[in-house]
Amino acid sequence: MQQNPPFAEAINNTPSGGVPLSFSAPWSNGAAAASPQPFPQPVVPSSSAAFYKGTQYIVLPTKFHSPYSLQYTASVQQQFGRGWQAQIDYVGNSTVHGPYGLPMSPSVYVAGADPVVGGADTTGNASSRYYLTEKNGAALGGKMYAGGGTGSMYIMSGAGASYNGLVASIEHRMSSTFVFLANYTWSHCIDISDNAADVSTITIQNPANPKGDKGSCGFDFRDIFNTSLVASTHFSSLHGVWAE
Repeated sequence: MQQNPPFAEAINNTPSGGVPLSFSAPWSNGAAAASPQPFPQPVVPSSSAAFYKGTQYIVLPTKFHSPYSLQYTASVQQQFGRGWQAQIDYVGNSTVHGPYGLPMSPSVYVAGADPVVGGADTTGNASSRYYLTEKNGAALGGKMYAGGGTGSMYIMSGAGASYNGLVASIEHRMSSTFVFLANYTWSHCIDISDNAADVSTITIQNPANPKGDKGSCGFDFRDIFNTSLVASTHFSSLHGVWAE
């Protein structure tokens, strides 16, 4: 909401003519006369708010479900003689109502000849097949909202994700000679889209089938092995040699 008209617009305060930004008059943009500064932004939009044609709008549905995660684990430990210990852990989590970007006006496949430009569907005539353009091409709807895979979008809440991992480890506790730890993790991460932060782009291939993107996470690592060893020696000429 903070980036979409009429509530707010992107503001770029770049000095012109190679003149450094003035800290005493930052909104002058290097000019002699200072321009009015835009802050604070009005809480309620004014009647002069501009809605430019072809603008990308990113909106939330009226009933947006906040995402949440469930985490669970189970472990079995066994201690042996002389400081050895083995452990097996199951680590899992699942995400519900994860956000994903859904296009507001996707390019629609038209069987046979394109009704607007004629000929077969191609990437070159994709704009003529935007959903809102086909529904109301000559009026405001098809021209107001940027369409396609980089156009206006909804932030939907329905992308689930899951992680399941099995961790096996063996450890030798501190003794007079060494400490040893080794563990192996087999895991699988599954999701619909990898969203590292704010959802600002369309994240699915087929808006009619968001679950068609379900697969291994982009950051999925199936096998991970770690080991560490700290050992001490007792040479008379050295205080100790440590290796890890």
